[in-house]
Amino acid sequence: KILTTRKVSRKEIELKFDGMLRIKVYNDQIPSFFEWSDELENVKGWKVPIGISRQGLIFHDFEVVFHMLIAGLTGGGKSTFIQLMINSLLKNHPEHVTFTLIDLKGGMELGRYEHCKQVVNYAEEPEKALEALENVYEAMQAMAIKMKRLGIRDIKDSTIKDRHFII
Repeated sequence: KILTTRKVSRKEIELKFDGMLRIKVYNDQIPSFFEWSDELENVKGWKVPIGISRQGLIFHDFEVVFHMLIAGLTGGGKSTFIQLMINSLLKNHPEHVTFTLIDLKGGMELGRYEHCKQVVNYAEEPEKALEALENVYEAMQAMAIKMKRLGIRDIKDSTIKDRHFII
């Protein structure tokens, strides 16, 4: 009778092993959508929201991990996430962030940002992408010389507030 009358339900579970296997079963699913909130307005440092868990928002901190690789299936939300990241950085650091944007889809994904004052290099074609990356390389070399002259090994240890993102 238990097998024939049981209810079909989908529960989310969380597994954790810290010497003991811990299993949490949740009645409600994690929301697939959340509104922009005050928590996103006052983010300190170079953090960008990357998701949500049961404990709250999850952030990537570019001061801790300087690079990020974004991959996934077609329609998986990569472009949406990239736009969220750009918008978050623009909102939280409008005077200290610059971008090099390379959009080989003819500007379909990043074209809306082309004329932002924070975009210093923009490319839609492979030749322009090479030129943009050469510009970034020259800027990196100039920054390295400046940091070396000031005796700074790591930009986090300096008073330099500006950051440049290549997307």
